[in-house]
Amino acid sequence: MSIKLQRVLRFIPGVNLVCFVAWIVLTIKKRMRFLYLFKTVLLMIALILFALMIERGLSSFSANMIFKYVLFYLGILLSSYIFAFISVSEQENISNGKYDIKKES
Repeated sequence: MSIKLQRVLRFIPGVNLVCFVAWIVLTIKKRMRFLYLFKTVLLMIALILFALMIERGLSSFSANMIFKYVLFYLGILLSSYIFAFISVSEQENISNGKYDIKKES
């Protein structure tokens, strides 16, 4: 799947997780280190936890259940968007050769 198509797909809820799978496939195909994969997934999880903390904090200010449900679903959308955004940007970095080992001669 091309990166241009993934840029569009990352804005579609639910489908944008395809970008995450495409990034993992590219990482395996390019034989990237496990540490690279671990660091990037850890960054994704940290950003998602930060977004969830903000969502929980905002929902604690109101007793309105509709407001809480709206914030909950916005949190889910934001979480999937974080996965897709980082995945697509890392695929662009891999394609541009940012992580290639440069030989000195």
